[in-house]
Amino acid sequence: MSNEYEEETSPSLLRDLSSINDQVTSPPRWRQLLAVFKNLIMHRVFLSDFERQLVSRIANDSDFVNKYSKPIKIIYDGGIELTLSYFHYVPSKIRKTILFVHGLAGQTTQFEYLLKDLIDKDIELISIDLPGFGNSKRKVNASYKNYFKESHSRETIAQIESSVSAFLQKIPPTPETLSRIIELVLQKVSINEVSIVSHSYGTHVANKLLKRVKTNEWILFSPPSFTGIDHRSKWLTVFIWFPILFHLFRSFDRLGGLNSNSLNRYIWTGNSPALWTLFKKLKQFRWNLDTDSTAYLKYIQSLKLNKLDDLDDIDVKSIDIFVGSNDKVTPPSASKTAAEYLRGKNHQVDLTELNECSHSIMLDQKVELSSCVVQKLVH
Repeated sequence: MSNEYEEETSPSLLRDLSSINDQVTSPPRWRQLLAVFKNLIMHRVFLSDFERQLVSRIANDSDFVNKYSKPIKIIYDGGIELTLSYFHYVPSKIRKTILFVHGLAGQTTQFEYLLKDLIDKDIELISIDLPGFGNSKRKVNASYKNYFKESHSRETIAQIESSVSAFLQKIPPTPETLSRIIELVLQKVSINEVSIVSHSYGTHVANKLLKRVKTNEWILFSPPSFTGIDHRSKWLTVFIWFPILFHLFRSFDRLGGLNSNSLNRYIWTGNSPALWTLFKKLKQFRWNLDTDSTAYLKYIQSLKLNKLDDLDDIDVKSIDIFVGSNDKVTPPSASKTAAEYLRGKNHQVDLTELNECSHSIMLDQKVELSSCVVQKLVH
């Protein structure tokens, strides 16, 4: 596997962070909790020593993603200003434009390996960190800024945070809302026609966008079921009413460090080489730490999946679905149902199930996935 580890996560750094993780997670849970509360009192951050080391040494964005990232301001319906962070690569000659749409609690950097493989192919690339996630965060506790490596200037971050915080207070982040935001960004940068690559909940956002923007190709990674119903668990409903419980739940789950339950739901850890598994765990754990609990709950509060008939009357030349055979979040059965429905509407749909792969499909099978997608999009 070529280019497995970026410079920011070299094998020596992986082993160093793994050693710190082992030291922090080896004591009994009550002692780990005590250490976390100590950090809360002394440093005003609800992070373990391992987590503080991780976020201070590895940025959420690599140098590559940061190079092409910038802020953009749009005027949402009703005159509401919104400033977001977005990735935009514009070659001198443009054959086509590919839009990337991340999922719930996702961010642009999750598409990094695919973005890298599409550079220098006369393809314009654009991806937006949706409100509350990635580098389009709400305003958070200032103490955290002492630890998290940032991708924008403090001035830009303050502008984004203020804008996003106000927006999420007023507007529910539904798929319809998010697709409208993306449409406004595309209009601002004069993009009228795209191919779309979308992941998880982002596939439902992209589905709404198909009715707004001319789309030639649509690639879906790990789509949730198109049931039209709310799949929130009873616990998530409780968390919406008592957000502090969600913060505590997430912190308690992370006491397992690189063996936490939530982490193991997202990546496949079967028979992968030890160093490769460690790399994936650290990457996913770092992304998880970027998730703002309050923003996440705002999305959950507005969560309603699209229905199968939302796939009716879409005008797109080709559709490809990729899903991990071991996906515990959006199982392969959801992709198969969507593919069968679309075929029944006379769409040509290719469905690929990737072995040894879970929900974090862009990590688990980044080489095979990127190769397949590039082959389909570069023609």
